[in-house]
Amino acid sequence: MNITELCEHMKLHPAPFGCSLCLKSYGRLEHLCRHTKITHGNDRPYKCSYCPQTFKLRHHRIEHKKSIHSYPGGHQAKDESHRLACKICSSCFASRDQLKRHMLETHNVGSWHQCPVCHHKYLFPAYLKEHMRTHEDQKPYACTECSQRFNSRSGLRTHLVWHSGERKFACSCCDRTFYRRSHVKNHFKIHLR
Repeated sequence: MNITELCEHMKLHPAPFGCSLCLKSYGRLEHLCRHTKITHGNDRPYKCSYCPQTFKLRHHRIEHKKSIHSYPGGHQAKDESHRLACKICSSCFASRDQLKRHMLETHNVGSWHQCPVCHHKYLFPAYLKEHMRTHEDQKPYACTECSQRFNSRSGLRTHLVWHSGERKFACSCCDRTFYRRSHVKNHFKIHLR
């Protein structure tokens, strides 16, 4: 029996653990408990050590720290001296990009740099300048391994990780590793089902 046939077969058996609040049902009691805690509970016991945000689940806090309070490359700020604090609400960030985005999106302080062609918005003029190369089909950065060309240094760096075979982004719930942080975030969604 393959996985598709097994899934079809499992639909014949009603799940024995049902949520009394929304009528969803689960085959395992721990899945019902997790659903109830996440979906219907108000308890948020996991506090971020960098900002006031709290979370219902520990791995949500871990993902928040990785995506909000990390330097490029995934390194987290070690102590207060390496964090940048918002002067309005005291939230802390690991990079000036994160702080500037926070100021723009949360407090409406500062201004975006907008592409005149596609209207994408960027935090810094240098990012907009790099983006403009996509419209002009400029690719000044070449890979030394395969000669593929890129319009940004960061695009080339991301590509070089693939050549190295290094998978430094790990899922906090299982043993899978990935080349890119975005791939982990995408994968992580399967654990939230």
